[in-house]
Amino acid sequence: MFQGVYTQRTKPFQRSGRFFHVMSDDESLAGWYFHTREGANYGPYLTLDEARHHCDLFIKKCIENRDAGGRGTHQHAHAQM
Repeated sequence: MFQGVYTQRTKPFQRSGRFFHVMSDDESLAGWYFHTREGANYGPYLTLDEARHHCDLFIKKCIENRDAGGRGTHQHAHAQM
């Protein structure tokens, strides 16, 4: 018999909704996550501080790779006109 896993995403920690906590019967899914502008969820992390740290690293890596996450595209195209 298949035994399902109960997972619940709780309210976002901040207005931006970037950080959220998941409660789950499956311990490998429970914890803190961060959500990217591109729609990906990264986690789980044991604490909110750990999720924030990894989010900061993710943003830093995007900046190093000149990945604007969809921001600035319209302004850049307008500036070249």
